[in-house]
Amino acid sequence: MIEPAGRLAVRTLGWFEIRLDGRILPPPPGRGARLLRLLLSTRAHALPKECIAETLWPDSPTAIANLHAAARDVRRWMGIAEGLVYERELYALTARDIDADRFEAEISSARTLRGADPRQAGRRYQAALAIYEGPFLPEETGLDCVISRRVQLELWFAEAAMFVGTAALENGEPDAALDFGTRVSDLDETREDAARLQMRALAGLGRRAEALRRFERLRLILGRELGCGPDPATQAARDEMASAVRGQAHLLRLEA
Repeated sequence: MIEPAGRLAVRTLGWFEIRLDGRILPPPPGRGARLLRLLLSTRAHALPKECIAETLWPDSPTAIANLHAAARDVRRWMGIAEGLVYERELYALTARDIDADRFEAEISSARTLRGADPRQAGRRYQAALAIYEGPFLPEETGLDCVISRRVQLELWFAEAAMFVGTAALENGEPDAALDFGTRVSDLDETREDAARLQMRALAGLGRRAEALRRFERLRLILGRELGCGPDPATQAARDEMASAVRGQAHLLRLEA
């Protein structure tokens, strides 16, 4: 990633890293790191001071003082005061290049194009997938807003992967389709659309028996996790593949 001079470049997808003019900054101090992660998890990267104080130091009589001290820590750590500003009772990150923002912008662009120009939508989804290198701020486990943002970005990643993977299968690229379906299933094993994509990709690769085993694994997972079975579309895909396997076995017997 190339960072514009004088700007902060923030990596949040896969790991947390901040660069200033191409230089990786060392890890920020504890309270400063929590303030940064909170601001990064919001869409505008800005929050009222009372909201920040209550989130980071709930029920503490010194919460506002803690917040101002954390902001001073962040500015010292960055080495530029304009990186974190305080205006109209809001703290805000500025001069930023954040990978999660670029990912979200590509997803938004793809969605506007899906109906009118699916090919261009696919390109935008592919651009989003190139940015997404892992969960949002994966080392943060205590802030609900970070976890909520992480889940939302994972859902958008799955949306992009399913769109691109389905297009790959239609274009005769079952290997790519299998990869995308597997990546979505790794996030959520109960997703039947991802399992169907995997099954059809495996069938396209001539691995129908493996596709049937994938169905059986899905059936067991759904029963254990959700107390239900596969939906009719998944069952129909399974039956179609089972019929093809039986037909192939019959042919082999005749040839023998």
